Parts: sequence; structure tokens; C-alpha cells
Amino acid sequence: MRFRMFALLLGLITLAPWSPSATAEETKAEYPKLPSIRDLAPTYIGTGHTQAKLIFEAILEWPIQSATSPIPTESIIQQKIRTQLPYLIGPFHRSTQAAVYGDQTVKILSKERLAKRSLAGPGIRVRYLYEGTILLDQDIASENGFEVLLPIQLEGIYEKQKKSGKSVCTEGKDSGIYYFFYHWDPRADDCNLELGTDFQAIQADFQRSENTTQTYPEYDRLVNDKGEIDISVFFGKAEYSRKILNPRTDTDWGARDFSSFTQMLRSKGYEVAVWDQSQIRKRAPSGEIPVVETYSRKFGNTTFRVTVFF
Repeated sequence: MRFRMFALLLGLITLAPWSPSATAEETKAEYPKLPSIRDLAPTYIGTGHTQAKLIFEAILEWPIQSATSPIPTESIIQQKIRTQLPYLIGPFHRSTQAAVYGDQTVKILSKERLAKRSLAGPGIRVRYLYEGTILLDQDIASENGFEVLLPIQLEGIYEKQKKSGKSVCTEGKDSGIYYFFYHWDPRADDCNLELGTDFQAIQADFQRSENTTQTYPEYDRLVNDKGEIDISVFFGKAEYSRKILNPRTDTDWGARDFSSFTQMLRSKGYEVAVWDQSQIRKRAPSGEIPVVETYSRKFGNTTFRVTVFF
């Protein structure tokens, strides 16, 4: 299953004197206001994964009116970085290797004016240190690090990656500028974004957390009197207005996830029972009829029953 997660706790520390406040024009939001970072970041667990601290340095650039414009205030820099960090989600959610927790901190290392940015015109460049907890595949060796992809600047990047009006730096879907942070893929075959100019590939360090015995899962409490464990999994449409007749063939991202998840259960030997309309109406007397399937498999004396809704 895809990992969809991200959160941020900013703790910015100034290492150099601040210049006067930026002008009103420079504080205007020139990029869509994204959902709250914390709202994007549930905590995940996964088999074959351990907790680790992810550490990397990154840069962010944005335009200003002139090369003599004042360096923005701390609050404006915080806002800018909060807008950049959701772009971690795109590369992360396409992989089952890692997931980001919600306890990140950011420390400003430097800030400077630029006479000319990578795209055009004068700007501000900020370099910062990021530290935060992640869930990481236990087979990834620490000496190899972990690649992190982030845009260098946000203004203009969505427009630049389009060819003939079509996005070419996404995972096969163009949901517009608002969701570009989630679907962007600078490693896509036809992507025209340039490494070092438009985006940065950072070889991040990580330190694995030691295992402890202070907490442990009480699996025995999940089993009912019949020796069964019941699990319910819910999938919904990514495009709410879309009419989906068959989630196994539809290209909606929610339907794709439903299809891949149920296929995984089948591949692991689960037997499937598809609910008919009368069974569904006992639970949902009105409204649109969902697709409901129950997958069962016995492990030893315990039967796992997974009911999947779409």
C-alpha cells in the first residue's frame, strides 16, 4: 500500500542578523496554499521497517523585487519552507521503503540575496537543516543514505514542467497546480526539470532507533471467542464526482489502490467472498451501493477476515 504521510514542527533558529522586513508585494502568496502539513501526516507502521532519524540539508529559493530588497522575516521564511516540504510526499508515497512521522524540526543555516536565481530574476536563497523521524525499510544500509527529492523553487516549476499543455513530471496524472506536490516525479522519463536548477537530489543520512521492550503489541486481544480477527479496510474515490462502475479497471487513484490491495490479498492465498446487494443493504439501507469483498485465510488456529469496502 502507498504511504501517504507527512508532518512538520518548525523550530527556526537565526544564525545571522535579520535585515528589515520584506515589502508587502514579497509577502503575497504566489503559490497555492497547501493543506496543513500536520494534516498530511498520519503515523505509520510497517512490517520489515524500523524507526530512524532522517537528517539532510536543503535549499529553497523564491523571487524578490530587486537584488537590494530586504531579507524576509522569520515568519515568512517559515511559511515558505512549510510550502516546500510537502513535496517530500510525492517521492515517498510511491515507495514502500519509507514513511515520514510528524515530529520534524528545521534549523536555518544561512540566508542570502541572489542577483539572479536559477529560473530568472533576483531572489532569496535559504539553506536549512532538517531532522525528523521516519519509518524505514530495514534492508536499507545506513552507509548508502536515503535519497530525498525537493524542488529548489516553487514559483514557475509547475508551468515549466508542462509540454503542449500537459504535465510531464508527474506519475501519469495531472491534478493541477494544487496537487502537484503529491503527484510530481522529477525522475519521470519525459520530465524536463533539471537537477540542480529546478530540483535537488539530496543523499540524506539516517540513524536507526534501537529496539526497546517498553511497549509491545497485544495480538491476543484482537482474537474473538471464535478464534477470528476481523479487519475492515475502506477505500474512496480520489475524484469525488467521478462515476466508477468497476474499481478494478478504473484509473481513479482510489480505485487503483483498492485493486492493488485486493490483488495482494489474493496473491497471499486469501479466499474472497463478494457481497451481494441484499447483504450490503442490511448495512447501508440507502445511498450508493459500494463494492464490498471479504477475504479470509487461516493461520494456525486463527482466521483472518479482511472486509474491503470501495
